[in-house]
Amino acid sequence: MSQILILNGGPRQNGNTAELLRAFREGAEKEGNTVQEFDLQSLPLHGCLSCGQCGKNGRPCIQQDAMEEIYPAFQKAEVIVLASPVYFAFVTGPLLTAVNRLFALWQTLPPEQLQSKQSVLLLTANQPGWCPDPVNWYHRLFTQAMGWKDLGVVYGHGSLYGKGKVEDPESTAAARKIGEAIGSRC
Repeated sequence: MSQILILNGGPRQNGNTAELLRAFREGAEKEGNTVQEFDLQSLPLHGCLSCGQCGKNGRPCIQQDAMEEIYPAFQKAEVIVLASPVYFAFVTGPLLTAVNRLFALWQTLPPEQLQSKQSVLLLTANQPGWCPDPVNWYHRLFTQAMGWKDLGVVYGHGSLYGKGKVEDPESTAAARKIGEAIGSRC
């Protein structure tokens, strides 16, 4: 079975992104996978300083924040799940910050440790049937740079405020199905 790392950029614990993640997680855990999730909105994260200190002093990054917990989880994970609502045609700031900070590992780890990973992208927004090109483009570019196999993108839509209610059951079913299939793909 696989180790799965979820980087959740959703701001609401019961929002649309959380609902899509629950479906994914149910599918993944049903198949015996181990899932570790980081709720990025609640963690202290700082942007990359472009200081050139990646890998110095025996640490991926010189900054002391939540990435110190995320880096080891990332290294153990076989599947990385990026999850976010779409704000102004892109992922949330905390998710983008965490992804940018993975640069420290890209700089310091042997390529085979990065290229053996697989990824899933889970997105939500309040507009049905619309997945913005900037997010798709960035996801393709990022997974190619990391050498990851893309296991799929799920896009769900739901209410803008209040409790999450993903309004298209197809997206929660698709998220669950990707989660269930991970054990057989890794």
